[in-house]
Amino acid sequence: MANSIDGVGGNHLNPAQQVKATEVREHERPFDARREGETPGDRVSFTPEAQRLKALEASVAQQPVVDAQKVERIRNELAQGRYQIDPERVADKMMQFEQQVFGASKNG
Repeated sequence: MANSIDGVGGNHLNPAQQVKATEVREHERPFDARREGETPGDRVSFTPEAQRLKALEASVAQQPVVDAQKVERIRNELAQGRYQIDPERVADKMMQFEQQVFGASKNG
């Protein structure tokens, strides 16, 4: 039976049924017709940045959640107006974090 492309007759499947029909056809395709090494199912690949984030996440997970003594010390220094911020140290730590997440510096 020929399918009309003018919208009259032809395929009477709703979109969900059409997707299912496509999935079935993919799984029915002979193995030798698939690309070499391809298996039916989902495939996932991670970018190098995602892999570094995963490693960083694992490293952070091993660190203590909160250093209560340090928090209390900083809280007291803030309340007394004695807390000093070292902008160079902050910048260095930010750069270290960027390098851990995104790899070697693109500028250097």
